[in-house]
Amino acid sequence: MVTSDVQQRWFNTDAFARQPQFTAGNVGTGTMHGPPQRRLDIALSKFLHVTEKQTVQIRIESYNVTNTPSFQPPDGNFGSTTFGSISSTGNAPPRQMQFGVKYMF
Repeated sequence: MVTSDVQQRWFNTDAFARQPQFTAGNVGTGTMHGPPQRRLDIALSKFLHVTEKQTVQIRIESYNVTNTPSFQPPDGNFGSTTFGSISSTGNAPPRQMQFGVKYMF
């Protein structure tokens, strides 16, 4: 199945036209928005009292629990071949988990 170039664009790129040199266009600042950024982080911890002054902390932390990709904004360089398309997830980290134990005295 071949998808057309139009289906791979985040917005309608045909709505934009090059302005004559030294003339201002009519697109306002901040009008281009990309896909939303979603992430769910969870941390659980438990304190265990060994003695009156000694405590053990057990900790589990999980980042990006749903493993949802966060896509970068679309290419805003008018005239480029990738104008209006999203080509990467940037530096969105995949699901990560870490465990920790701390002994406090």
